[in-house]
Amino acid sequence: MIGAHGYCTQELVNLMIFGRAYSNVFDGSKRIGSIKDGFCVLQGAPRRASVGFLSLFEAYKCIEVGQRLKCPLSPVWIVCAESHYTVLFSADMSVDPRDDTCAVELYYFDQLGRQSERIKLTVRPRSLPSTDVDDFTDTASESMPPRRENEASESMIDKCIRTKWANASVDWNGTDVIL
Repeated sequence: MIGAHGYCTQELVNLMIFGRAYSNVFDGSKRIGSIKDGFCVLQGAPRRASVGFLSLFEAYKCIEVGQRLKCPLSPVWIVCAESHYTVLFSADMSVDPRDDTCAVELYYFDQLGRQSERIKLTVRPRSLPSTDVDDFTDTASESMPPRRENEASESMIDKCIRTKWANASVDWNGTDVIL
């Protein structure tokens, strides 16, 4: 359950969340293969979790985190960003984690970052224009999707948040943005 470079594997994270070491983060199970060759069953999140999970790898379209992990029972999310895990949570337990349309205030905590101050984020879903593009255009990039003006300087945490709250603006409320 310890992967390359001493990193925690997804199985270990899922063991802590579900009490069982599932390998994937999509909802339910998926069969791959054929009847002729035999099926391989991949197991993801079996039910709605107590705490959620968001991943930078989903922002990069490498994985798909299912709704069972994006919409946990409590407003707490483990965040996999780059090489370690952090946490986002709401101090208001009345926040419905299934609601991805209302603004929400979240606290961000990164033990490895040795943060000395509280980091409070205000997430406003669907408040970013989806068609903002850079001033620079190039014929080679015409087939690429448009980028937001600030995408290059976007925080990896902002990108993780947007996997749950579509086109959300993230206000770091005066604290330094953690890139």
